[in-house]
Amino acid sequence: MIHPSLSDEIKHQDDYNRLEKDVGEIPSSIEEGDKSGSLSNSDKEKLMNSRVEAENKIDLKDAVMSEELSSNNFIPDIFFEKMIKNFRTVKKEFGAKIIREVTNYDPDFLENNLKFKEFQDEVKNNVNKKVAQLKQKKLLDDDFKITQEALNILKINLMKTQEKRIKNHINSTEKKKSEYGEIVEYKVYSSNDKFKDINIRKSIKQAIKNSHDEIKINDLNVALKKSSQRKDVIFAVDSSVSMKNKINMVKRVGVSLILGSTGRDVRLGLIEFNNKVESLVSLSNNFELILDELVKIKIQNDTDIFKVLEEIELSFKNNQNKKIVVLMTDFLPTIGENQRLLNKFYSLTQKEILFYLIGIDLDNEGKKLAKEIQTINKGKLYLVDSQEKDQDVDIKIFEEFL
Repeated sequence: MIHPSLSDEIKHQDDYNRLEKDVGEIPSSIEEGDKSGSLSNSDKEKLMNSRVEAENKIDLKDAVMSEELSSNNFIPDIFFEKMIKNFRTVKKEFGAKIIREVTNYDPDFLENNLKFKEFQDEVKNNVNKKVAQLKQKKLLDDDFKITQEALNILKINLMKTQEKRIKNHINSTEKKKSEYGEIVEYKVYSSNDKFKDINIRKSIKQAIKNSHDEIKINDLNVALKKSSQRKDVIFAVDSSVSMKNKINMVKRVGVSLILGSTGRDVRLGLIEFNNKVESLVSLSNNFELILDELVKIKIQNDTDIFKVLEEIELSFKNNQNKKIVVLMTDFLPTIGENQRLLNKFYSLTQKEILFYLIGIDLDNEGKKLAKEIQTINKGKLYLVDSQEKDQDVDIKIFEEFL
């Protein structure tokens, strides 16, 4: 079954009409063993699967639209009135995509023609019709909020998309493991190393590289391995207004954390923060609950990173496991003084809390702050441009916790 990513959804109704036409109808008169050249049972099954895939694409598109409407506090009558009074404000608030999907008209065409009463009536009818369809499918409730049914569609799609993405990555790389840790790199053999850790293939390659006829002591390479110490990982998510167009990337990273931790001695926690902090899931092995909460995250308010650091400190109190935080933010706008923030990071580092900082679309001030944090942190810093294609920060995070 095809599960396109949230960013790859089909954008126009014509695409869906064409998709359904391509799938076609299954002839009801076809019987098993028919000799007339009609479809066999296997062909019918393939055709049925194709139709299911097409329907699922449409459901996903509607679920995504329901999420976007809900997150923008959409109310049809108010939405329509705002379009009439100040269309550009509505376009900025909701975006061209939502306007196009709800009205069935291109935003530029709407802006030029909404002054006509007859056209206003048609647009209003289209909006009400679309909302009624979403309600009928149980994707929006009576208060125009996203339903659990829609969230389930988004959750399944998010997981399937990320599983496929990571599977493709794994198939293109080779991971070697031992019973007491995963091999991540090699080093030259020393007297303190164990003979069983010597990698023969790597040592032979090194001997050839050194132009030796036989393997010598300085050719020997030993595999370094990750520690098997239990890990407690908190995923701290910035849900401020400035993260509006970046939240899907946040969710992808969250799923990568789940997939990388599944089946291992890892507990995960989830914290959402803006100008307030909410601990959505305490450290646990209930990854399904984390996925449920991850898909519900909505944007609001400003950013106060200091508050989330205090919550992290509290969450790790008296914790003897390896303590890790994956912090995703754009640092915009950040409440509080930078020096106070840096002091807090330093304090947490002294308590052996490791930060993997993912900075999304940072401005110059944000980059400067992120790099200053990195100088006192023993983790890693990832600078991400959400406009660039083929972003792989989710894959990198998966590899860190695999």
